[in-house]
Amino acid sequence: MNSAGGLLALSIILTAAAVGVGVLLAIIAAQDAGLLPAPEKSTPWEPYMWVTYIGFLAFPIFSWVYYAKERRAQKLRIARGLPRTLRNRDTVVPQRDHS
Repeated sequence: MNSAGGLLALSIILTAAAVGVGVLLAIIAAQDAGLLPAPEKSTPWEPYMWVTYIGFLAFPIFSWVYYAKERRAQKLRIARGLPRTLRNRDTVVPQRDHS
């Protein structure tokens, strides 16, 4: 994916998923701590859940970093008079005459 719009959509989806998983893990932690009533046969709190979640957070973080880089590149292409997105790696970019 090489468009800022596509990366923005992907970043928003991954962020929403990360927030949802974080809320579910917080509810499980609160149930295990006795702050919320736990249903029968509920999953016991395990420390690996937070470790897994922190690893999962890498996906939206990297997605936002790549979005910022692509957005910056898009602004540079526009400033140089090039198309907003390069559709194909084989696309020939017109060179300026330096004479």
